Amino acid sequence: MAIPKQVAIFERYQNSTVREDNAEQSADLPGIHGEKQQQSKKWRSFLCIGSSPDCLDEPETEAETFLKYNDTILLHDYHVPYKANFGERPSGGVVLLISNSLLSCPLILNTSLQDVATRIHTHSPITVFCLYLPPNTYIDQSNLNLMSQLPEPFIILGDFNGHNHLWGNNSTNCRGRQLEQVLDDHNFCLFNDDEQTYFRSPTKCFHVLGIAICSPPLYPFFILQMDKDLHNSDHFPLVL
Repeated sequence: MAIPKQVAIFERYQNSTVREDNAEQSADLPGIHGEKQQQSKKWRSFLCIGSSPDCLDEPETEAETFLKYNDTILLHDYHVPYKANFGERPSGGVVLLISNSLLSCPLILNTSLQDVATRIHTHSPITVFCLYLPPNTYIDQSNLNLMSQLPEPFIILGDFNGHNHLWGNNSTNCRGRQLEQVLDDHNFCLFNDDEQTYFRSPTKCFHVLGIAICSPPLYPFFILQMDKDLHNSDHFPLVL
């Protein structure tokens, strides 16, 4: 099976326009390919499958977008499926950025969680799945079994807000135990080791919140690395 050369999740601001109720929210930031457009600072962590973290013809994903359910995302040459929180205050949310040059098929999972998934047809089909689990919210263990709905092989990335010694936190919380149970129940592979992926500025503490998981056939082909620059975010970029 031919495997994409690289999968990366990294923090950066993308060239984008977000419209909410016909009102454009923008910031003057450098654009893709040297262009400048109206842009949004809502983008945080992204997944890229390709030959380098700067490949712009490949799918990217983000957890915790802070988009609203009625936002319209405009991104040149990209298809942008997303799921947002239905509350009045923007919080959480997930999004995929998929180049129009790629053949892809959206996947609809039977779940109420904040997730987005697609089947990407590169050298060989691969499922890309992004999930955001908000902190301090009860999630039944059975709801996390949605991962068994994913066609293999797959890569799962997201902000799970789960602490566990298994992936490098100093303590283990309830969410972390739930995620560990998912790994054991489904024989999923975890890329994280002990590198801290999140910096909480008020307390000056580091945690591991960004998690990368895959089905066993993909595990030998990737090594998880971390960019040491926060890029104006509170999450460190992760590179597979």
